[in-house]
Amino acid sequence: MPYKLEWEFTKDEVVVRIVHSPGNSKEASRNKYTIDTDKSPKWITVTIGTESPEIRRGIFEIVGDELHLKQAIGGGPRPTDFGKDDYSVLKKLGQQDGPANRNQPHR
Repeated sequence: MPYKLEWEFTKDEVVVRIVHSPGNSKEASRNKYTIDTDKSPKWITVTIGTESPEIRRGIFEIVGDELHLKQAIGGGPRPTDFGKDDYSVLKKLGQQDGPANRNQPHR
């Protein structure tokens, strides 16, 4: 059965949930992240896990209500551009609880 991933950005964490159906989701992970909006494209670094963390270096851009994200999975070098494929597009859902700021890529 297909499912979707939902990412929730807080001040210093990104919470990833597996959404099986509306109202039926399960938290998959809580990960630390940092961003650098002075870079072009903007940088995001996500630290997955705590005991043996995986560092995912990535780039992102916000286009309307979409977060375009490309990460190096498995510890590779940070991507330098989005190319034509192999990146995620996350759509904003729900209500904002305040304006986005330099501490998170999208709210």
